[in-house]
Amino acid sequence: MALFVHKTNKEVKKGKEGNKMARPIASTPKLGAKATKQFLMKVKKGLQTPTGPIPTPKIDAAIEMVMKDARRDRQDRNPE
Repeated sequence: MALFVHKTNKEVKKGKEGNKMARPIASTPKLGAKATKQFLMKVKKGLQTPTGPIPTPKIDAAIEMVMKDARRDRQDRNPE
């Protein structure tokens, strides 16, 4: 079990140093046999479900911004 030291705002302002505020960090929860089986079934079912492309309605604006930036960089490197 790991420990970390946490200072309150009052302690930081007053400049007090101390480990009296150390709190234990909880261990990572583990799945039981039943929960593990349910989780794996859910993952396998999800892997079999086909998904389509995500709609990107602002893709044209994004491409234009990238191209504008590329043109500006090219002009900065090669001033005429």
